[in-house]
Amino acid sequence: MNKLNDVAVRGVWFLLGGLAAIAINTGLFGFFEARLGNRYLAYGMSLGLTNVLLFLWNYFIGFKTAQHWTVAARRQAACLAVANLLNYSLVVSLQGVFPEWPKLVIAGVQAFVGVFKFGLYHVWVYPLRDLRPVADEAVRC
Repeated sequence: MNKLNDVAVRGVWFLLGGLAAIAINTGLFGFFEARLGNRYLAYGMSLGLTNVLLFLWNYFIGFKTAQHWTVAARRQAACLAVANLLNYSLVVSLQGVFPEWPKLVIAGVQAFVGVFKFGLYHVWVYPLRDLRPVADEAVRC
């Protein structure tokens, strides 16, 4: 029962982080597109910055783990390489189909990819570990 609770808590933090990421990503996209005039470069830049912010969020808040941050960072980088390739490909393709709704496309794709990322984060990137101090062996005997 405790592990189910841990998954639920992680899910809530992931959802909150995901909602913040959508707001940050679409906001940065609008900012960069207005200055650069290139929606594809703007989205690449906004996605990259959002990923850095989300790593900090996930490591320190959403998916507390006993792993060293460098291990989690390498694993998240591998996960994000695949997720971002999928994300970027879908956004670029769908923005061509729905050019009048670029931010809605970004939000929808992020939500879709987020489902897969949660599973990978929970199991592999930030494996759930018991972070409570372990009692001495002598005390348990």
